[in-house]
Amino acid sequence: MKRFKKAMALLLSAVMMLAMSVTAFAAPAADGSLTVNAMAGGSLTGQDIYIFKLFDLEETDPADYQVNSTYAEELKEVLNTTSTDSYELYSEIAALGEGTNVQNFANDFTKKIITGTAITGTENTDYKVGTATAAGSYTFENAEAGYYLVWLGGSETIQSSLVTVNGDTTVSLKSDTPAPDKEADKADVQIGDVFTYTVTMKVPDMSLYNPDTYVFTLKDTLSAGLDFVSDLQGTAVTDNKIQVTVSVGSEAGSPVEASINGREMTLELADTVKANQDKIGQDITVTYYAKVNEDAVMDNTSNSAKLEYSNKPGTEETGESIPDIVKTPTFALNVHKFEQGKTDEFLAGASFQLHKDTAGGTVIKMAAESSNGQYVVAEDQNAADSTDTVITAGEIAGGGYNLQINGLAAGTYYLVETGAPEGFNTAAPVKIEITNTTEGETPSYSITVNDTEDEDLVVDVVNNRGTILPGTGGMGTVIFTIAGIVLLLGVGASFVISRRRKSA
Repeated sequence: MKRFKKAMALLLSAVMMLAMSVTAFAAPAADGSLTVNAMAGGSLTGQDIYIFKLFDLEETDPADYQVNSTYAEELKEVLNTTSTDSYELYSEIAALGEGTNVQNFANDFTKKIITGTAITGTENTDYKVGTATAAGSYTFENAEAGYYLVWLGGSETIQSSLVTVNGDTTVSLKSDTPAPDKEADKADVQIGDVFTYTVTMKVPDMSLYNPDTYVFTLKDTLSAGLDFVSDLQGTAVTDNKIQVTVSVGSEAGSPVEASINGREMTLELADTVKANQDKIGQDITVTYYAKVNEDAVMDNTSNSAKLEYSNKPGTEETGESIPDIVKTPTFALNVHKFEQGKTDEFLAGASFQLHKDTAGGTVIKMAAESSNGQYVVAEDQNAADSTDTVITAGEIAGGGYNLQINGLAAGTYYLVETGAPEGFNTAAPVKIEITNTTEGETPSYSITVNDTEDEDLVVDVVNNRGTILPGTGGMGTVIFTIAGIVLLLGVGASFVISRRRKSA
């Protein structure tokens, strides 16, 4: 037993000595992927993302960073140190901690290696560029272990990110690319309306780009139902140019010339950006006007605005924002005119006028007379060839109605019958209320008829056969009786006089 205990003690001592003599090995760093996420609310679709490798990461416990010699001198200058030694540069960055100091370092280093004419380093060796195809993120596969600076090409502000890749890694961007925010001062429109567009974007930081070739251009495209005009009075565009109003920050707006090509407007804003680099991040606001034309229907009165901007320093290449689309729908009024009890038939030849707000309100005129029951609101309500009367026809394209008035804004209308088909009584005025129910990208509306919701969006107007029924309290048949008596008396008197003459 004693020998056994002695043997166990010797074995335990040997194990402890072996354990104490084992050398501690550091954990090797691992290559992986680097996934870059968009800033909250932003989109990366079509954007270029740059990653610059500042250090190689050899080991992780303890961390062993080795500087990328391509950027050693730039790191020394930005960190304001005297050495390009890997450990000293690593120590300077580590001492910055988290927060403002390290962010300022990231931004300053970005400005150091990206200039208006070149990017320091060799692509695919010192840095990589990826173009995102999805809105939310982009992944660099096969990223070597190391310390990276991440920059979004064309970003409004220089807010670069720093991240260590050790295996699969994720980092979020701190900036977004330029994008227009467009609004119209009307939610829906009537043909002939003139309304105001306002486009807002931020003054970007262009310090990384060549000012002689810098691009910052607003491009605006109207759909077929809209035309650019020069002012709120609807003055037509001349010489393919219009004056838009541009303001920066709180300053008063000033006129800037934009070029027009059909329904496309191009506004060069690079000079505005250059002149306002002391206002980076403040709003650039552009205002201009459009008019609804007689081609307008519910789904073709939209507008698309986008920005083209420099996004690859050292080149003249550009990127584009995702278009911001504003819809200002116009609506159609569909009417089914039929005889009482014959809902599957269509009564042609009934004449109406459409009044705004009340049964005696302003009559809305149509662009032209029609033989098929389809009418379009006149763009010019005072035009000599406009008409204030609409007439029902046969069924229109299987739609379940035989009168259509296109080009109306939301609001209250009264359909007043001014002439019934022969043999029919005139129907009472019909109150119609159109409500814009658009949510999202697809225009929609609802209607009420005499304050009752109409789910099929077709206004039913019923006619009854018959003549005007007699009333009470008037002359009635009295006047005809008196006339008959007078006539009989006249005949009798004539007969008596004639007999007397013969007797004489």
